[in-house]
Amino acid sequence: MSEILERMLANLAVEQQAMVQDDVEQVLKSIEEQEILTVDLNRFLGSKPILSDNQRQQLQQVAALVQLNQLLAQQSLAFSRRMLRLLGGEEAYGEDGNLTAPRAKSLRIDIRA
Repeated sequence: MSEILERMLANLAVEQQAMVQDDVEQVLKSIEEQEILTVDLNRFLGSKPILSDNQRQQLQQVAALVQLNQLLAQQSLAFSRRMLRLLGGEEAYGEDGNLTAPRAKSLRIDIRA
């Protein structure tokens, strides 16, 4: 159990760094590994084991990292939506991600910063 939790903690930390660095490939790899680890963890927890204090603490750390990573993902999505609206208007992109409205014709951006 501790090995699964340690691997999950390491994986979530790698995922978090990948999100901060905008490394989509690493995020996808992390998610694939998380799915496998989650199955193993659910299988173990399904037997309703008696957890040690260390295992409980690791589970709490996993839960905290999952919440933090979800927050990062939500913030990234919100930023992306704002940028897409800026570049193409409110309804510029459809559900499939394809451009549905014309691009902005006049966009003044100060690149001196």
